[in-house]
Amino acid sequence: MHRDRSPHRPGAAAGQAEEERSARVPPVRGSPGELLALQASVGNQAVARALVLARDRGSATGSQAPGHDAGAPSTDAGTTTAPDAGTATAPDADLETRLDAIESRYRGMVTAARADGKTVAADNLEHFLDGGGGTRTLGVPWLRGFDVVTGAERTNQGRFEKSLNDQANAMSDGETRTFTDHWHRQFTASVTTELYYASGTSTLKSTGTFTLTRAGDVVTITGTVQQHWYDPYDWHAGLGAFIPGVGAVSDADALLLERHGRAASYEMEADWTQTVSGTISIGTLWNSEEFTWSGP
Repeated sequence: MHRDRSPHRPGAAAGQAEEERSARVPPVRGSPGELLALQASVGNQAVARALVLARDRGSATGSQAPGHDAGAPSTDAGTTTAPDAGTATAPDADLETRLDAIESRYRGMVTAARADGKTVAADNLEHFLDGGGGTRTLGVPWLRGFDVVTGAERTNQGRFEKSLNDQANAMSDGETRTFTDHWHRQFTASVTTELYYASGTSTLKSTGTFTLTRAGDVVTITGTVQQHWYDPYDWHAGLGAFIPGVGAVSDADALLLERHGRAASYEMEADWTQTVSGTISIGTLWNSEEFTWSGP
């Protein structure tokens, strides 16, 4: 919000008198004592105007006030500013040096991971450093080689089985119905596995479509489940990880690279299909269930 800092003017007459009085003040060239005398007789504003007039006349004739460097530019207030010494580029140079050091360290991690046989983790980090962006599809056999992934599968399968049991309980003899459901399971890989360094925390979304048919007290079930694994390859302020042989690695470094166009986050995904068949026998107190899952 703009605030007017000009002094309050009591009226036009007073303003005119001030202008007339200052107009009579000659350019100031005297000693400090003479300036004080002038201030007492005509007022602060007139003295200030006289000083400005003296400065302007001096500029017009090529003269300058003592102590002022003729080569230094002046502001409206008469203060000087130093010539540009090129220091504005120093922070940029320091930043580039820091970015180079971070990238060099990360590229060293890629090389070390490959040497250790962790090619997927190495490929993922390299894709980030190369700024590839987009989506990378990871191999299903590689993903399902980790217990935490097949464990997520089994968690969602169990959820489907419970929902199918609820559906079976609500069916009448001779009825057939189609049922669609989906579940998400988020998990974090163990730090002792490559998946931790290739992904960290990821999610498995399971979407299933099932057909249920009841004959007497037995419900027959068939179905297909689409498994979709996904994880954004990104970084989070305040987090980090300890990498054996490297040490502590802060997410802030990766974020800095990305912010300055030296890297790019991207999506990772993988898809596979599973099928299920089974029966649910409706009981008086509880049901008897049998499911068989297969694939991929």
